[in-house]
Amino acid sequence: MGNILKISTLSEFFSALSRGNGKSAFTLAEVLITLGIIGVVAAMTLPALIQKNNAKALEAAFKKSYSNLYSAFNQVIAEGYPVY
Repeated sequence: MGNILKISTLSEFFSALSRGNGKSAFTLAEVLITLGIIGVVAAMTLPALIQKNNAKALEAAFKKSYSNLYSAFNQVIAEGYPVY
């Protein structure tokens, strides 16, 4: 960007600015828009993921309780207690 100091007219300035120094980069606006889109998508998907996780935890607790009751029932049968 040392050539900018040698520029005398506005058109030369914009011409030099558009040529750049050969390095490509994202502008701040592009980065902020991308981060905003990612934030919106995350905000939309997180509640569904949390709900699915809670449902799986509830299902796991139910299966554990069912297994405990089934084991207790089988133990009662094995020990010869009457079951009504």
